[in-house]
Amino acid sequence: MSLSTALEAIVAEAPGADGHRHIMRLAVNAAAAARNYPQPWHVELPVDTAERVTKLLTDLGDLATWGAPELGSLHEQLLAAEDRSASGSWYTPPELAQPLTRAALSEVTDLYLEDNPGDVLAVTVLDPAVGGGVFLVAAARLLAAAYTALLYGTNRPAPLTVQAVMPDVLKSCVYGIDTDPVAVDLAKSACWLETSGLTPIGWLDDNIIVGNALAGDLPPALTARLNSTGPLAIVGNPPYKDKAKGAAPWIEARRPKPGHRRTADELHRPSLDEFRIPGHGRTDGLMSNLYIYFWRWALWRAFETRLATASVAFITPSPWLTSPTFDGMRAFIRQSADRGAIINLTPEGKAPPGPTRLFPGVTLPLCAAVFTRCRGPQRQITAEVKHATVTGTRDEKFRQIEQLLSPAGQ
Repeated sequence: MSLSTALEAIVAEAPGADGHRHIMRLAVNAAAAARNYPQPWHVELPVDTAERVTKLLTDLGDLATWGAPELGSLHEQLLAAEDRSASGSWYTPPELAQPLTRAALSEVTDLYLEDNPGDVLAVTVLDPAVGGGVFLVAAARLLAAAYTALLYGTNRPAPLTVQAVMPDVLKSCVYGIDTDPVAVDLAKSACWLETSGLTPIGWLDDNIIVGNALAGDLPPALTARLNSTGPLAIVGNPPYKDKAKGAAPWIEARRPKPGHRRTADELHRPSLDEFRIPGHGRTDGLMSNLYIYFWRWALWRAFETRLATASVAFITPSPWLTSPTFDGMRAFIRQSADRGAIINLTPEGKAPPGPTRLFPGVTLPLCAAVFTRCRGPQRQITAEVKHATVTGTRDEKFRQIEQLLSPAGQ
């Protein structure tokens, strides 16, 4: 049976959004069973339907090897194309998520970690559009290795030792938000699989939540940490959708003009006004894209509400790098951060040849960017920003990204 035929058969067994959620839970259960872990999710489907779906899922490959990338890819393929385009949901390949997460963490932990293993547990990683959890899993693996290395005084901790501390690292360090309940299920599942199934599936319910970061939602377990002295890394591949005016009223709202009364939350929210330049009103609508809203939110959350070390690392469309519409955005980022690094992922431009695309279904030109602020706001100092470009096929680009974002390549 071909992949497309198998996917059609799976969707036919449990159609609709609710059916899709149960299919993904069955996929997690099947992956757990293949590893001899307990099956974490209760699935409300008829027994015969669940058995048929599980059989179809097992035909898709070796489920014992499935984790965040495979589950995210399955979710993407099951979504109707129009639904995926409407939400801007594209799941990030680990070859891109892992080096970007490593770069974001390296920026903050190199300045913070000394010899105390507890310092690792003070690091906070937040993905505000968590998808399938690939960034959170990448962060947890890196932090668990660092924690174990400090705990046992070795640069090469044994894999089983790293796995033993994984529940503590996940519970202390990783947080996620998404508007899609299925994505939240998958992110929790991906993290659960990293613990060898030793924790209940609801163990990260206060860390990874259904919500909208652009409306100010936060995981309950995160609120107390945001004002701590530990470093923060905001990472991810936020959704992109143009003509999104009205999607983030909290951020889109204008600042009051001088002499006008301020609202109660005026000093406690971000605004696109910081990205705007007087006289550019005619092109202001081009900033009405979800990814621009996420950039504004992340800069505010990382650099404007805290004094401690922080980094923001995103994969987004790249028009903001050069378009005059985003002159104000670029200036604000350089004023907010101490340093930055940008990689042009699509020098081929719009609708690049298929073999060069890092996301096969995405025709927009993309970039990856990491910005860091080491201590309090210093707006009089403009951040130095390094630029690089990757070229060639998808695999060739992945190798170049790995090199560019390695600690030696930064």
